[in-house]
Amino acid sequence: MEQQIGRESQKDNDLFFTCSLIDYIARKTKNERSVVVNALGKKRIEKIYDLADVYHSDNIDRVSDDFIEEANISHGQFDNVGECEYAIPTHWDIGKVYKRLIKRVSKEKKISIVDALFEVYNSFISPKIDDYNSSVVKDLLFLQAMVLKWSLPMMPAVIQREEFLEFLQEKKCNETSIEEKRESH
Repeated sequence: MEQQIGRESQKDNDLFFTCSLIDYIARKTKNERSVVVNALGKKRIEKIYDLADVYHSDNIDRVSDDFIEEANISHGQFDNVGECEYAIPTHWDIGKVYKRLIKRVSKEKKISIVDALFEVYNSFISPKIDDYNSSVVKDLLFLQAMVLKWSLPMMPAVIQREEFLEFLQEKKCNETSIEEKRESH
C-alpha cells in the first residue's frame, strides 16, 4: 500500500499503538513501564507489534485485560497519574514519545524495533519520561542524545530544558551538527 502524504507508515502506527498499550497497561496495573515490558516479554511484544492494526480496532480495555491476564501482571504501587500535579498526558501522548525514541534508537544502533523498545523501556530515561512532574525535556533530540550516549561533553543525566538549550547554543549545536559529530566517531 502506498503511503499517503502526511501520514505515518503502518509500522510506525503499529509501534505507536504498542507503546500506548504498554502505557495503558502500566497505568491500569500501577507498574513502571519497564515492569510491564519485561513481564510481557519479547514474544508478546512482537505479537502486539505485528497485530497492532487488529488490536487497535478492538476495545483497549479488553485488549489490555487479555495481556495482563496472559502475562500474569500483578498490581504494583507506582502511580504517576495519581501523583501528577499538572495536566496528565494521555497514554497516547506517552506512546508517541516512546515511539519516536524507539524508532531513532533502532535506526542509530541498527537493531530491530522490538530490541530498541526493550532497550528504551529498560534505560534510565524511562522513569524520567514517566515522571509527569519532572522538568526533564521531552524533546526528542535531548532524549536521543541521552539514550544513545552521544558524545556531548559532561551532560548531566537530568537537565532542565533551558539549560540544555543554552548548552546547545553555547556549543553552536543543532540536530545536524550533533548528527555530524556522532557520525565522525
